[in-house]
Amino acid sequence: MANTLTIGIPTYKRPKGLRALLESIREVKAPDDVFVHIVVADNEGLNGSADLVVKQMMDERFPFSIVCLPVVERGISHARNALMDFAFGNATSKWLIMVDDDEIVSKDWIIEFLKIQQATLADVVGGRVDPRLESKKPWWFDSASIYYANDNRSTGPVAEIDGTTNILFNETVYKCFGKQRFDPFYALVGGGDKEFLTRLANEGAKFAYSREAYTEEIFGPERLSINWAVKRTFRIGAAGSRIILKHSSPAIVTKEIVKIAVAVFFSLALMPLFLLFSRNKFAKLFFLFVRQLGKVSGFFGFQVREYKRTYGK
Repeated sequence: MANTLTIGIPTYKRPKGLRALLESIREVKAPDDVFVHIVVADNEGLNGSADLVVKQMMDERFPFSIVCLPVVERGISHARNALMDFAFGNATSKWLIMVDDDEIVSKDWIIEFLKIQQATLADVVGGRVDPRLESKKPWWFDSASIYYANDNRSTGPVAEIDGTTNILFNETVYKCFGKQRFDPFYALVGGGDKEFLTRLANEGAKFAYSREAYTEEIFGPERLSINWAVKRTFRIGAAGSRIILKHSSPAIVTKEIVKIAVAVFFSLALMPLFLLFSRNKFAKLFFLFVRQLGKVSGFFGFQVREYKRTYGK
């Protein structure tokens, strides 16, 4: 019997993006001995917009098995947990690939993921994500460090993966690490994927990275605005602090507080200078400062509910 691989897609009110993703998956190659099953976790619940998209794809003779799984509890953590339970509990899959509903996958995506997983026996494999911009790139784009533009990692074993934007889980994640779950606290604030993967790393999970198993994430005009970039940068900082508080020793927490203080001091001191002579360096310092503000807010328990609103269609 063929090995089963589930492609899990968490989605919420993005029918256009979901359809574009599924159209790209239509062209994906898979090994002959691997049965590919697609599960769309629709966080709108019953009869949401994703359900209609899935039915349309089935009517158009989609080449892979595909179902829509309604997830009533609101938030990305619940959708991700539903996919984990479905793939490794109900469907007894050997692998689960998670990919977001604002991405386009490459043709050899599955093959490259399986190649590196089998070569390294990793429990988790992260794939490269390239940005695809739907409007003009803002001048501060590269300085923001939130658009995957500076990922120069090589294919092979790595210490940890920090996001589930494009990721493969081996069945060992479910069977050998106490059936770890995504924390519902992060359902609407984001950062739950990094916290989940940090827990796995602390439990001894093996990680790898593949530049060849790549996707493109689509960034529309809303997500190329300075307002969105500031909110995302702040949120990443806040979520990171909570993760450090939960999973690190007092010594590491103290070290992080010192790093925040130093970063705030130098960014505030140098921003006025670079505002006159180098706007790119000014932008880097500005986003560094925003991230530190987020970290401080995270230490005091304040988180931005980023996933309360959906960007894109």
